Amino acid sequence: MLAVELGVVCALGIGISALAGRPLFSIVTTYMMVALLGLGTLIAFGLSFSLVQEEDVEVTSSFYSFPAEAGLSSEVMTEDDMVCTTNTFTQTVYHTERITWLLAANPFVVVADAVPYDRAVPEDFAGVGPDAQFRTPGIMEVISDGVRTSLAGADYDVTCAEAQGQANDAAGGQFPIWPLGLVVQGALAGGLLWLGRKKLVTPVRRLAQGTRIA
Repeated sequence: MLAVELGVVCALGIGISALAGRPLFSIVTTYMMVALLGLGTLIAFGLSFSLVQEEDVEVTSSFYSFPAEAGLSSEVMTEDDMVCTTNTFTQTVYHTERITWLLAANPFVVVADAVPYDRAVPEDFAGVGPDAQFRTPGIMEVISDGVRTSLAGADYDVTCAEAQGQANDAAGGQFPIWPLGLVVQGALAGGLLWLGRKKLVTPVRRLAQGTRIA
């Protein structure tokens, strides 16, 4: 996938170089195009949050806690005594599933989301108590899980298993976004190469002074 992304960047550079009249301008424009894909998509995603917010939405949140009478008892409480507590309240939620497509063209997201790893939680996973076993994800897994969770949208019902990290239904149940990213990047690179090829068709009838064609 790194090789594919390098190929896309090279294709963008070649297309822009063919369209640009001067070498320096083509170099700067290529850098700006890569920055647009890497940083511009993140900025556009962040600015779009205000467009997808919904206020006063009823949300159910669950978490493990000791029962109320635990503080009055002299017995030592263990993790087996913990109960699942559920609260319902209203809050502002963000429908990120409507704007996550903006991140599809981001090369970092494409590479991270294409990395294969097991998203399933082990059967012997223990997420409660001092002996809890937590899976430590890498940076690529964090990016991929974050994008797929954003693609799933707002979670109106957080279970105790999700609160303790024993489940990740939102991220695990979503399709990968990297194929869409490759399609968008390929279309952009292909379009620039096609336009560049049209400009380099010879013979050329008229050229501005100092303009190159190759």
